[in-house]
Amino acid sequence: MAIAVGIATAMTSVFATLYAGQQAELGRQALSASERNAAFVKHVEAMSAYCDALDFSNGRAEMNWTFSRQPLLYTVLAYYKDIGTQHQTDAVLTTARAKLHELDASAISLHIWLDLPSVDFIERTLHELKGDFFRSITKNDGRAKPARVYVMARAKCLGTREVLIAWYRNMTFWPLESAAQGVKVRLATLPLFR
Repeated sequence: MAIAVGIATAMTSVFATLYAGQQAELGRQALSASERNAAFVKHVEAMSAYCDALDFSNGRAEMNWTFSRQPLLYTVLAYYKDIGTQHQTDAVLTTARAKLHELDASAISLHIWLDLPSVDFIERTLHELKGDFFRSITKNDGRAKPARVYVMARAKCLGTREVLIAWYRNMTFWPLESAAQGVKVRLATLPLFR
């Protein structure tokens, strides 16, 4: 009888240890998911700040946008006032570059929490955003550019952010190489005086 009680006590102890181990693992996973989500939110906030920095008209173009979603594609319809060409000032370019660097830096913490294909997706997205910035915004620095150039870059950035958020919610649904590939931009001008 004493042996049976000893075995039962040992079995109970083993089950309690296994249960405690499972609870500890679940706690670690919950903490990991919380930290991963916080890192992603920080990245999205950095992307929003970068998109806002692309408004080189300081709000005078009055850009508004709407999204329509189709499978694997967000269409951004951006409405703006065509206020003519905008001269790039050093301050505006410096701010946009700084926000782009902050966006780049915010992706580093995601390397800790995401798997390799997801990190690759984020890196390709950043590469395309940087390419858009350097091709459209900084090309021929100092020259005036039509307002639509800035509006297009900002709309593409905003659409990329929305695709990135949708991708994060369901990574298996977006078989794209980068979030920027899931964005199409259409522009429409508003009357200058309403």
